[in-house]
Amino acid sequence: MTRATPPDDLDHREPSDGLSADPVDDARPVGSAHPEDVAPSGDDALAVDLARPVDGVLTATDLLDDRPVLVACSHGTDDPYGRAVISHLVGQVRALLPDVEVLETYVDVQYPQVDEVVASVAGSRPVVIVPLLLSGGFHVTVDIRQAVETRVATGAPTIAAGALGPDPRLATILVDRLDEAGALAGDSVVVAAAGSSVAAATVDVDAVAADVDLAWDGPVTVGYCSAAAPRVDVAADLARASLGGPEHGRVVIASYLLAPGFFQRRLAGAGAEIVAEPLGAHPLVAQIVVDRYAAALETLRSRLTV
Repeated sequence: MTRATPPDDLDHREPSDGLSADPVDDARPVGSAHPEDVAPSGDDALAVDLARPVDGVLTATDLLDDRPVLVACSHGTDDPYGRAVISHLVGQVRALLPDVEVLETYVDVQYPQVDEVVASVAGSRPVVIVPLLLSGGFHVTVDIRQAVETRVATGAPTIAAGALGPDPRLATILVDRLDEAGALAGDSVVVAAAGSSVAAATVDVDAVAADVDLAWDGPVTVGYCSAAAPRVDVAADLARASLGGPEHGRVVIASYLLAPGFFQRRLAGAGAEIVAEPLGAHPLVAQIVVDRYAAALETLRSRLTV
């Protein structure tokens, strides 16, 4: 995989971490924590654990017998189709985990939001928050982390899983979407992500793009809709130049977004011949959510049994 040289016009607004949201949805009040104030770290950093007994009555046996609530937390969007896609994804997760209570929530735009939802769960019940977000950006490292820490401070067992990406299965979906859109071998692919000013998030995107590169017969680069560089339109121009002319292939965009919305609409104007659909409520995405829940659950159980 090659990386296009980034321009200098960084937009430091923090967008969604994978869900196409309207830019006004990403505005944060003056005085809010900024991504650069949060030290990025691995998935385990979100496994905030003071998952201790509530009033001395919760035991490891209680936790093992009572499947923790899965709080599925997406960004939120004003786009009706985007909302339907996320709700369908949550429904797929419920079908895969019929004995687990699955609650849908958001970090922005829609309600109820994550802090309200986790606060509504009885303190004796363990909670696992699974971000329906594609990388470890601001919403994972700040919004969801704060929801975990607030509940943990009450003595309630709570943990957050890692973001959905990177995961090789996401690359599989991206290639499927390219095939469905009519992309052909030799076409130059730009993996288009929402973008984040958190450095770890761009590393996550690079990892997924590297997996696409392994599966795609043609050049693969990365572009961002906001916050990071290069922007998608710049990446598309560079991809076209590197082909050496239209007779050598087309520029196609692999939409590394979870659902339709503002960013997906923006991709249509990026100058590519083909724009693939977002990941959407693909069965593999639902399985990744289940796997993130299971991994976080094991971490929570091990801490309660120490």
